[in-house]
Amino acid sequence: MRFLNTNAVAVDNASGFPINGVIQIGEEQISYSNVDRAYNIVSGLSRGFNGTPIVNHIPGEKIYIDLPAVLLLY
Repeated sequence: MRFLNTNAVAVDNASGFPINGVIQIGEEQISYSNVDRAYNIVSGLSRGFNGTPIVNHIPGEKIYIDLPAVLLLY
């Protein structure tokens, strides 16, 4: 993870990210509105989502994402 600017972050692999949602880095939640899977860029960031504190992050910090439940049909 590496912030490119105040609106975008580069990630190692964006293939599993929904097109928009909320990620968590440390205690901070960050909403996003776009994913570029070709370049592994998450953009449209809104930091401090849900009133979480905005903090500085270092490259390589883990990003957590709460994915929606999936229904498997057999």
